Amino acid sequence: INSTLHGYPIGRLRGLLPAQLNEEILEVLNNLPHQEMDALKVACCLGTMFRIERFEALKYEGFYESLLAVIASHGIFDKIDVEHYKWKHIAVFEAVESIIISNERIEIHGRIADALNPLTVDHVEGDAQFARHYSMAERWKEAYSQYMEAGKKAERNLDFLGALSLYKQAESCLKQMEGQPSLEQMLSPRIALGLCLRELIRYDDAEIELEYCLNATNNVSEENKASIEFTETYLKVITALATLKQAQSKYLEAIELYDRALPIALENQGLHSQVWLASHVAAYAEILRKSGNVFKAKKLHSEALEYRTAAVEVGACTILELASSYTQLGCTLFGLGDFSQAFNFHKKALVARVEHLDFHHSLVSESLNYCADVLQSMGNGKDGIALGMHAANIRKTAFGAFHPAYAHALSVLGSCYHSIGRSYDALELLEECLDICEVAFSMSHANLIPNLMLYGSILRVTGNLHKSRSVYERALTIHKKNFGDGNEKQRKGMEDQLLDEMILITNPKMKAPLDMAIPSIQLESEKEHLLICVDVGSRPSDE
Repeated sequence: INSTLHGYPIGRLRGLLPAQLNEEILEVLNNLPHQEMDALKVACCLGTMFRIERFEALKYEGFYESLLAVIASHGIFDKIDVEHYKWKHIAVFEAVESIIISNERIEIHGRIADALNPLTVDHVEGDAQFARHYSMAERWKEAYSQYMEAGKKAERNLDFLGALSLYKQAESCLKQMEGQPSLEQMLSPRIALGLCLRELIRYDDAEIELEYCLNATNNVSEENKASIEFTETYLKVITALATLKQAQSKYLEAIELYDRALPIALENQGLHSQVWLASHVAAYAEILRKSGNVFKAKKLHSEALEYRTAAVEVGACTILELASSYTQLGCTLFGLGDFSQAFNFHKKALVARVEHLDFHHSLVSESLNYCADVLQSMGNGKDGIALGMHAANIRKTAFGAFHPAYAHALSVLGSCYHSIGRSYDALELLEECLDICEVAFSMSHANLIPNLMLYGSILRVTGNLHKSRSVYERALTIHKKNFGDGNEKQRKGMEDQLLDEMILITNPKMKAPLDMAIPSIQLESEKEHLLICVDVGSRPSDE
């Protein structure tokens, strides 16, 4: 490199250095034995950093031994740890990459993919790397399958952005495949994209993907609609669209879609597990619960629990599946006002999840959050605060500071503070909660209603009566828009609750003393004494 630099002005070096440096490097590399050069090409196709065990899978072709010889004698790679190596200089990597011709590259990636295929892969990166090698080898069908599998693993890790990218790669592979892909192959990436976009609160984009899928199924000929493949694909489409409509608080549309879906699921249950059937029954029950039909929701959630219990008894799934039913039944019983039973179910879910998951898992935070909410509803908000704090911290880390899941935790924690008289602490939490919800949801989304009701109550107690009234009125308007044509008993109960809160605003005797300023005490000595109130909670973790 020094000899290359000698005698060249800086301006000319900018144009000449890369090419000449590449030539200098290749001049050295061309002196390597043929087997070692082949090993470098394989390493180049693996990437700038690789695991040595991947070469071990290629032992029968001699690459592993050749690579070890290069590592031992030429100093081209840096050892990161026991398994991982990286190219010491990117210029050497690029030099090797520049001499791999197209057909040779395809062959190398194919060898790598075939050698790695039997290995067990536990991480998303492994499946994505498999997919990349298949893609570079122009083996599009295998690449499609690996990208789809990697996307599913990313979803399980709550990496929805990563999953989005992987599903788009899978969709790209379809365009390269020979022949016409099946309906299931064609729509699976788009269904998965719609579900990920829903989780990312990108409802409009999700709707575009899923409506495309629905139109595609509608365009299938009547003859082909009789096939099992069509039925299974159609079921995936309408259930994905139903859960999106639920998330958008379009409950009547969601119910209409699941009224079509559930009979299909029941008819085809012989092709699937009891856990699969339970998930469909529970999904329909959740839509009914959110729409206000809690009695029918309770019946269906109890049915889903029976399916999951039977699956656990035969070892078809773990107790974590039961925890899902416990949580859903707990929420349903909460809606029915049976707080004691609701708390028992949420507590059972929490015990199961803490036992089988890391404490900072998002599902643990869900159970903590619901336990805190039930406790404050039972008049024990003091004990709910600690649980609510843990839930909020976990959700902020798992989902981010602008996700509705974190907003829900803030709302529950705020209700706990409000229930024990610490309404000023609750006020800040609810304002942060609503700031998130206003961005994430539409102006008339049903999820705003309970947060607005709580916010209105806190404003009333803290003395901001005018703003409290406007908040209650907005909650009432949103409620009428979402439930005006729905369950009459549920609608009237909610409206009566809102009206009762608004009546309290007009009754000064009902106003809590928290809004009163603490007066100073003027003594004859003309010295002013201040009364200072400090609330540190019942334990250090409360503050």
